[in-house]
Amino acid sequence: MTIRPRWLLCLLPLVACLLSSCGLPKTIASVYYSQGKKHFYAGDRNAALVDFTKAILLAPDFANAYTYRGNIQLWFSNYPAAMLDFNKAIRLDPQDAWAFSGRGFISLQRRDYHEALTNYDDAIALNSRYGEAYKMRGWVRAQLHDWEGALADLDEAMQTIHQDPELYRFRADVQFQREEFEAAVADASYAMQMGSKNPMAYRIRGFARMRLKDFTGALADFDEALTHDSFNPELLAGRGAVRVALDDYPAAKLDFAMAMQVNPTNAGAIYGLGFMQKKTGDLPGALAAYTRAIGLAPDYAQMHEWLGYVQDDLRQFPPALVSLRKAVELDPRLLSPCLRIWLIRSRLGESVDTTMELAASLKSHEKEKKHTWETCIGHFLLGDLTETYFLTQAESTAARPSDVTGQQCEAYYYAGMKHLLAGDKSGAADLFGKSVATHEDNYAEYGSAVIELQELKKP
Repeated sequence: MTIRPRWLLCLLPLVACLLSSCGLPKTIASVYYSQGKKHFYAGDRNAALVDFTKAILLAPDFANAYTYRGNIQLWFSNYPAAMLDFNKAIRLDPQDAWAFSGRGFISLQRRDYHEALTNYDDAIALNSRYGEAYKMRGWVRAQLHDWEGALADLDEAMQTIHQDPELYRFRADVQFQREEFEAAVADASYAMQMGSKNPMAYRIRGFARMRLKDFTGALADFDEALTHDSFNPELLAGRGAVRVALDDYPAAKLDFAMAMQVNPTNAGAIYGLGFMQKKTGDLPGALAAYTRAIGLAPDYAQMHEWLGYVQDDLRQFPPALVSLRKAVELDPRLLSPCLRIWLIRSRLGESVDTTMELAASLKSHEKEKKHTWETCIGHFLLGDLTETYFLTQAESTAARPSDVTGQQCEAYYYAGMKHLLAGDKSGAADLFGKSVATHEDNYAEYGSAVIELQELKKP
């Protein structure tokens, strides 16, 4: 047994106190913190988690250690623990932009978009060059349908973030929603050039190409996307829609059936099936499909819009008005349903009231300087444009060459309807025939022109 002098025993508490006061635990904590950062950036997150936890135990006021540990918890999808760490980091250091960004990401995962937006706003206010925060705030704004704000943020992110395929994929999605389809194709393509195999990039480009009438290219994109995610019901439904546009109905039916087998509540597949049935003249089948799809996705504006078109073709005018108005209520950007509402109400003898209604809709949309062709149709229906001038506008207002014949299909249909409403059945039949002669059977007006011709031929 070792015998220690009594004076040494008396000094031990004093030595311990001095060691503590000189910051030894903080020094050791800094060692663990530095070691944790090395593991973090090397991708060894388990080791980093242990190191940062040790640093926090030794120095409970170590703000940066909480932030790093919070980001590791994010990677493990342990959101409650991550939120605790970020909150602690912010209490210790209110200038920690990274912690605000991490908290924003958790809010985004919870789909609390307004809370996420607030956190990303705070992160950017603290660091105006924080590219990742701009990127994620752009994505949040996209979820809130603030397309212009989203695009501005993503553009800002590109000033500091380079070679990030996800950033270009995000922007491609926003460009698609802005109906800038060429830009969406370019961004999605660039994401792929950077090595992205994310099927969403192919899906976005596929739908953008579809809107550009590049159906062959769209089909190739959906085929490629499905090689990476072969049982994705949204991709199957998208490919089915492209095949409907290409008139390949048997293959489209298989895609829709597979999509519904994977997910019986997949509204997109049922919507596509309804589109195919309307296009092939099975209006009762289309009516049933769209009604079922709306039951699954009641907030999808275009489903209500197309249901309204089918109901109009079936001469179910009051329900059609309800459906078309619901579409506009859900998405005030839509103008096409307002045009069809004018036709239906005029048929029902409500021409004065419906003219006032359409004039108000046009005024609202013209403030945004969008829908050039749709507003042109509206002014024609209101009598502001002559028929001759209106028909020439179908070509001159086309945003791209692939839109010309589709707009001509619509122009002949609406001109025919004005003749029909005026009692000129012969003139109406001639214009409906011209609409059908465009062969643009992917347009609602094409099918409606076919129906009107059939009605006019009845004895």
